[in-house]
Amino acid sequence: MELTPTVAAARKPAEHTNPLKNQACTGPLSHLSLAHSYETDIVEISFAGALDIRASDEQTRFSLLYALLEGASSALEISRDDIDGALFRRSMGASTLVLFDTVPGGAGSAVRIAEAFDEVLRAAEKRVRNCDCGEETSCYSCLRNYRNQHVHDRLRRGSALRALEALI
Repeated sequence: MELTPTVAAARKPAEHTNPLKNQACTGPLSHLSLAHSYETDIVEISFAGALDIRASDEQTRFSLLYALLEGASSALEISRDDIDGALFRRSMGASTLVLFDTVPGGAGSAVRIAEAFDEVLRAAEKRVRNCDCGEETSCYSCLRNYRNQHVHDRLRRGSALRALEALI
């Protein structure tokens, strides 16, 4: 049995129902891109030994990520709006933290974070250690901000503190 690949464009319908007008539409189909290239500075952080990020849970990874971002903002006087981060999964399940400039083209903040990483670690540790919220949660004084609302339920001050203590 021989399989012949089909191209999606070769199977386009002659007409379809316009969901806004609820009428038949026979207009041309066109390809659209809903994304764009975004070039900026990044720093990728991976851990081994005292804190193997592959072995840590998602709460610890997110908590550490946002602790580092807050520490970098404080220690290096970088506007928190100018830096952000994400978890990145490499092959074989290895996870890394990626910190990046939110300024298109990069403003050099990621490079500064990499160069002063010890200072960033100490500022992050100080921030989460001196917060008054419970270790099983987080607040806007330690890890939370408007941009990370989607992970507020996963941010734990205690997890970030233990991870930072293992690194310092």
